[in-house]
Amino acid sequence: GLAMVCCLLVAACSGQALVSDRQVARDRVDAYLAANPATDRNTATAMRRFELRTGMTKQEVVAVWGRPVEMQKWRSGTVDQWFFACAWPNRCEAPDRDAFLMGPIRPEAFFRNDRLYQWSSP
Repeated sequence: GLAMVCCLLVAACSGQALVSDRQVARDRVDAYLAANPATDRNTATAMRRFELRTGMTKQEVVAVWGRPVEMQKWRSGTVDQWFFACAWPNRCEAPDRDAFLMGPIRPEAFFRNDRLYQWSSP
């Protein structure tokens, strides 16, 4: 009786707080675009599709892919290489699942003078 009702209430309440990685990403993009209404229209469209575009700022990339888990600087400090986690919309497995891998393939983005010029996500 009462114990069952309590269990159902706890389960219902805890389930309502859960959101998918996709929803977290959507909220992050929406918040960025709301705070930056002057964002280029084509860039905003790409961001809503969770796509990156050449020339994006670091803040725009963070809005789409989330914060990087690791950052490196090279080429005399003019290039930044960011590595990302496997949270949606990124993938970390090889497209060919039969390939032998030592570890996950991490999505990465490259910035030159703080603008995105190259990226990959398997």
